[in-house]
Amino acid sequence: MDTKKTEQTQARLSAAKGTTFEACAKAYIEAHKASWRQERHAKQWDQSLAKHAYKIIGKLPVQEIDTALIMKVLEPIWQKKTETAKRLRGRIECILDWAKVREYRQGENPARWRGHLENLLASCIGACHTKPC
Repeated sequence: MDTKKTEQTQARLSAAKGTTFEACAKAYIEAHKASWRQERHAKQWDQSLAKHAYKIIGKLPVQEIDTALIMKVLEPIWQKKTETAKRLRGRIECILDWAKVREYRQGENPARWRGHLENLLASCIGACHTKPC
C-alpha cells in the first residue's frame, strides 16, 4: 500500500513539474483578478503575456525557464517599449514566484530585477536608478 501511495505522489510531482508557464500564468491571473481594481487588468496581463512571452516560454515547463529565456523575451522590447517591458518583467516575476510557492518550480526567480536582471539590462532613465524597474 505504501508503494502505491509513493507512486501516486511521484506521478503528481512529475505532473506539477511539467506544468507550463502559460498554465501557471492563467492560474495566477485567475487567482488574483478579484483583487485587481478593474477587470481590464486581467485582460492586460493576458494580452501582454500572449504578445511577448507565450510564443517563447508559454509551452515550456515552468521549471525550465531560466535567465536566458527571460532575456529572449525582454531584450527585443526593452529599449523600444520600456514601460511594456518593465510591466512584462514584473508579471513574469510574479508568475514564477507563484509557481515556486505552488511547488511547480525550484530555485531563484530568473525574472527578478534587483541583483539579477539589473546587471543584464539597461537601467531606466531618471529616478528609476534607485528603484526596481
